[in-house]
Formats: sequence, C-alpha cells, structure tokens
Amino acid sequence: MNNFSNLKDWAFSICMAVISSCIIKLILPKSPMNKIINFSMSVFLLTLMFSGLLFDNINLEPELCFDDFFDLNNSNNLDKKLEILKQSTTIGATEKKLQELVRQDLLLKKINPIKILINININNKSSILINKMEIFVKEGEEYDEKTIKNYISQKYNIVPEIKYI
Repeated sequence: MNNFSNLKDWAFSICMAVISSCIIKLILPKSPMNKIINFSMSVFLLTLMFSGLLFDNINLEPELCFDDFFDLNNSNNLDKKLEILKQSTTIGATEKKLQELVRQDLLLKKINPIKILINININNKSSILINKMEIFVKEGEEYDEKTIKNYISQKYNIVPEIKYI
C-alpha cells in the first residue's frame, strides 16, 4: 500500500466520521447529555484527524516517500534498492539514503561507523554511479579493513576507503 492510498483512506475516514457525527446529532433528542456527546464526538474527530500524522501512516516528504521499500536489515537485493533510489528527486537525498543503507549493513557486521561519505552521479539513463565511498571509524577500534572492503565491494560494487578518526 503506498502513501497516496493511505492519504486517500485517511481523508475518506474523516469525511465519513463527520457525516456520521452530523447524523447522530440530528437523531438524538435534546437532553442534558448533549454536551457530553458533543465533546466525545469532537475528541473522536480530532483523534481521527491527527491519527494520520501521529501514527506515521502518511509521509508527505517527497524524498522520504520510498522509505517503505527499504528493509535495512535485509540488504540482499541491491538492484531493487538502487532502482528505488533512482526515484529520488535529488542526488543529496539519494546519497543520504545510500549512506543509511551502508550504515545498517555495517552495523549488522558489528562495525559502528562514525561517518559515511558517499559521492554519486546519476547519468542520463537514470543509473546511479557511486564515485567514492569513505567510511570513518573510531581510532583504537581496529577493524579488519580487508573484511570491510570485501563486504562493501560485494554489495555495492565499490571498494571504500577506511579512515580512522
């Protein structure tokens, strides 16, 4: 289910709740309980209106609209992930998503990078080309550079530079 479908469902729910509330108000006779009923309907409508934002069902940020496609704990399907990254409108957003993907992959291998820098280009055919990748790790925490380089090069087809800070 995509974000626009969630938005449509959310708007439909609000409309149906407003119509239902109006019908209930018309049907109920005048009584001292009307204030309580009006208050409870108002709280229900407010909760429904904010539910789309509070529960993160609707994501209106364009560079984050493909977050749902990423399972960062399972990074085996690189082609699919890079295809989704192509949909990003800016190179910066794509680099940020790719950095997060690499970070999650390294964390799975018990490697905690301090910073990851990735330089990419998107060519005329909308292909992503990773020009350079730098992985910064804390000095004193000696990691096997060869293992890191092999792991990243197998997944992303680039040999990263490992730098200690």
